[in-house]
Amino acid sequence: MSLFVTGLAFDDATLIDDAKLGVLAASVIAAAVSATLLGRQRVTDQATPPPPEPADRA
Repeated sequence: MSLFVTGLAFDDATLIDDAKLGVLAASVIAAAVSATLLGRQRVTDQATPPPPEPADRA
């Protein structure tokens, strides 16, 4: 959607190209930050397994 609005907002081809590059860069940064945060979330949410119960000695 932002690329469509960029085409409507600017008449100069250089400005359109710069805006498209900015949108692409922002998307890549957002994806990297999201992947980092989600990766850390998985590590911190993993619970340690409970210790094994002792076997009954009969």
